[in-house]
Order: sequence, then structure tokens, then C-alpha cells
Amino acid sequence: MRIIAIVLILIVLLFAAVFVVIGLMSDKDYAFERSLFVPAPPAEVHALAGDFARWMDWSPFNAKAPGAVVTLGKTTSGVGATQSSANGDDVLEFEILKTDPARGVEYEMVFVSGDRRTPCHGVISYEVVDGGTIVTWAMDGRMEMPILGGFAASTMDARFGPLFEKGLKELLNAIEAGKKTADPTDSKK
Repeated sequence: MRIIAIVLILIVLLFAAVFVVIGLMSDKDYAFERSLFVPAPPAEVHALAGDFARWMDWSPFNAKAPGAVVTLGKTTSGVGATQSSANGDDVLEFEILKTDPARGVEYEMVFVSGDRRTPCHGVISYEVVDGGTIVTWAMDGRMEMPILGGFAASTMDARFGPLFEKGLKELLNAIEAGKKTADPTDSKK
């Protein structure tokens, strides 16, 4: 019985050692993006993507998320505009770094959990194509957590990619809804 216990402990220690080694050697950097065609010019996209007050209409990082409380900064558009989204003890802080109605928005997002602050870089870019704009939402960063950073980085695409897809679809819906309300020939049936 004692030999079985020792063998089991050694197996557990071996798995723990392998886990630690893999964690220490794993790439802590991540990058992912999602794109969607929007039948509108970049200026219409930018009206929503370049203003944190309008993110409420489409972003998954807003008050539509269950339990989220969004706080807008003194300015909501332009370089230096800020927004935060709190959900329990976790907070997302956003700040616009660059903005161009023809090219897109670049921002920093910081994940705050307790004393840990994990920054990342985000871009919403526009590419003019026939009939509209391809909107690409991208994020990259580095998970600095010892041992777990590589594991966390390897899951970022799977965890946040679907949120970006949802956000882009909501952006499209908001643009289309704005066109319907702006069209005087559009009548309700």
C-alpha cells in the first residue's frame, strides 16, 4: 500500500513539474483579430467605433453585459478619451491612443483584477472595399503571470475572439438600425 502511495505522489509531482516547465517555456504573447464587412463608409463606422459613448450601442464590453457598470470619462471620443467597465471586482479600463475617421481607432485596454493590471493593445481598423468597409478588430498583448501566463495567452483567442465577433455583428446591426431610422422613405409595416 505504501509503495502505491509513493508511486502516486511521484506521478503527481512529475505532472506538476511538467506543468511548471511548460508554463515557464510557453509564449506569453498573444494576438488575434476578427473582421466583418459593413455596407457603410468608414465615417459611419467611426461614428460608433471612435466614441466610447456609442460603444454602448454595440460593444460586448458595455452595460449590456450582465452585471457590468460602465463609466465614461470626461471625453468619450478623440485621443485621451476613457471608459471603464466594472463587473464585480474585475474592471476593464480603456483609453483611446489614436483615432482617424478614415483608418480607425487604436486604444489601450487594461484588465484590472485586484492588484494585478494587465495591459493590452487594441485596434479597430477600416479598409474601404466595393460597397462598404471591412472592419477589423484586433487585440494583442502579453500575459506576465508567472507559470500561468503562457497558458492564459494561449486561450485569449478562444476566450475573446467570440466576443469580438459578437461586437462586430452588433456594430453592423447598430449601423443598419441607424440607416433605417435616418431613411425618411422607410416605413413601418
